[in-house]
Amino acid sequence: MNRVFPLVLAAGVTLLSTASALLLLGYLSQVRQPMGVVRDALIIDMARSQEDVARIASLKQLAGFDNTPRAHEFTQVADTLHHRLRLLSGTATRLPATQRDAVVGYLERAEHSISLLAHPAFSDTTADTDDTLRGLASTIDELTSYLMETESHQRKLDRRLALVATILTALVLMVGVVLFVALLRLERHSNALHYLAMTDDLTQLYNRRQWLDQAPHLLALRRPADSPVALMLLDLDHFKRINDDFGHPAGDKVLKAFGVMLKRVARRSDLAARLGGDEFALLMPQADARNAETVGERIRHETEHFDPTQPAAGANLTVSIGIAVSSHADDDFSTLYRRADQALYQAKHQGRNCIRLG
Repeated sequence: MNRVFPLVLAAGVTLLSTASALLLLGYLSQVRQPMGVVRDALIIDMARSQEDVARIASLKQLAGFDNTPRAHEFTQVADTLHHRLRLLSGTATRLPATQRDAVVGYLERAEHSISLLAHPAFSDTTADTDDTLRGLASTIDELTSYLMETESHQRKLDRRLALVATILTALVLMVGVVLFVALLRLERHSNALHYLAMTDDLTQLYNRRQWLDQAPHLLALRRPADSPVALMLLDLDHFKRINDDFGHPAGDKVLKAFGVMLKRVARRSDLAARLGGDEFALLMPQADARNAETVGERIRHETEHFDPTQPAAGANLTVSIGIAVSSHADDDFSTLYRRADQALYQAKHQGRNCIRLG
């Protein structure tokens, strides 16, 4: 469970980081979009205001032909423009503070000009009225230009922010993936170390430490509690002669081949180990004396007819086996091991290449 936790943590960090970066992109998009809509609305309304100013100027030029109807139309257009500018002031409050203050300043100047134009008689064509009208048109043109410049600037800024957010998302995702891969490799390395710590590197069987740790638990957890368990201790006879005659590399090959054979003969539920040197062990759950002797005889027979390849060709190899069987719930591992060891001692001192039951 502890070895799985780093992988789960890495995956969680990767997913969380990626989700955060994507949310940042979405936030930037959602926040910037309303500002763009506000500026677009202002620009459209300013274009309409320019049309109103043009109509006012046109009416002023026709002031001498038909005063009454045109005065009414002039007042109507001026009121419409004044109302439009007030609405624009409300819309401008949704802009960022720096832009809002500038836009409101333009609108206040325009409203002041409209208030001056709304009172004189329509037939008034004095220079002051013309100057006011030109000032109004200039103010609206400047405001339109300002809005278009800020919109262009904001679009460039939005593109840069989107690029930065995209790069950030890629970096976060990359870091998450690298972290996940690093922890995955660390997990594999940890598993490899764990495997090396519990196995004999020559035979790939359990080593002595791991076997002595697992065997008592396997004996204590048997079900039912009085089910038979056989413990087999094996010792290769005169193995020192093989090392002396053919060298230790040849002896290692023989030990490795014997370990392969022991694993092949053992059942899936059996616990096989190399205890050290030429000593091996096999714990067999659900095996009585007859089952254990049958497996032991097969091992003895295959060992006796073992034909080592070069450089140990011609070496005679036999094995002595001691077996102890427990069928009582109160039998502990130490007792079972001692009985198997005594049986192995008898086999070694009664001619070797045999099986003895303790």
